[in-house]
Amino acid sequence: MRAPGQVYPWRSARGPVRPVLVIAGVIVLLMGLVWALQGAYVLPATFMRGAEWIAIGGGVSLLGLVLAWWGFRRPSLVAASVRNK
Repeated sequence: MRAPGQVYPWRSARGPVRPVLVIAGVIVLLMGLVWALQGAYVLPATFMRGAEWIAIGGGVSLLGLVLAWWGFRRPSLVAASVRNK
């Protein structure tokens, strides 16, 4: 039985990490980087060449970075206090 105020052993002091968001964010980030590099003629591609694919890849990479950040971010104090009641 858990004593009142005791932290769950699988949670760190900074809060839970949402692994699904982190993994999805990293995959989307890498996919966007590949698209941007294909658009910049660094990696081989058939039709994904040019400035538009650099922009699309950059946008997708930014989305992946936001997803991964959201998975690692700390919950707000208000949300934590509501959840602990």
